[in-house]
Amino acid sequence: MDGTAMQPVKPDLRGRFGNNLWEAYSARIGRMVTCYSDLEYDHWVWVESDPRVRWHCEQPRRIRVATPDGPVESIFDGWIQWQDGVEEYREVKYARDVADAQDHPESRVGRQLRAQAQWCAQHDIPYRVITEEDLHPHRLLIANWKRLLPYLGPTMQRDITVVQEAVWSCVRSPIPWGGVIDALTPRFGADPIRAALTRLLHRGQLQAPLDRVPVGPSLIVERRTPSHAAR
Repeated sequence: MDGTAMQPVKPDLRGRFGNNLWEAYSARIGRMVTCYSDLEYDHWVWVESDPRVRWHCEQPRRIRVATPDGPVESIFDGWIQWQDGVEEYREVKYARDVADAQDHPESRVGRQLRAQAQWCAQHDIPYRVITEEDLHPHRLLIANWKRLLPYLGPTMQRDITVVQEAVWSCVRSPIPWGGVIDALTPRFGADPIRAALTRLLHRGQLQAPLDRVPVGPSLIVERRTPSHAAR
């Protein structure tokens, strides 16, 4: 499927009161996205930051599934197409809700998860339920990208090709983030350099241990090798 054709379904917001609504710009798909809870937002940051992802979409598809307990309608929370073309549907839930659904399969969430899994099995598409327990090991990575993603926002979409080329040349070997900024600030200013570094990380041309080291002067950046780009 061409990810440019995948557009979100407008969800029924009844029952969602009390959740936080997030809107953010996705440079990977070139539009604003809407997340309907803090957990969905953290999941989106995790997906958006992964250069192995070609396309993604929030609230991508409404399904209606016939089950032994009657028809179930549901909207998936997410869809991903990886760089290798494999698609995956996701549902984002708090672990306590998943556990409750397992204990009470007749509950709304229990029926929803079973219907989604059944639909994906029938269409031979991978399906995954994501909880905060899946995101917890990546909490520093997510926090780092929350700081970096504004550099990819719509107000930052000016042409900085020359800056990116200079950054690429500067990173001939592993070098601290602060070293790149110090070396190139006299020519371009600090913010365009940070934006160029972020774009190159986002595209997977550069890599850095963002899952272990906070964004800052000592963060080591380097060119990505092909072996690191595979899913």
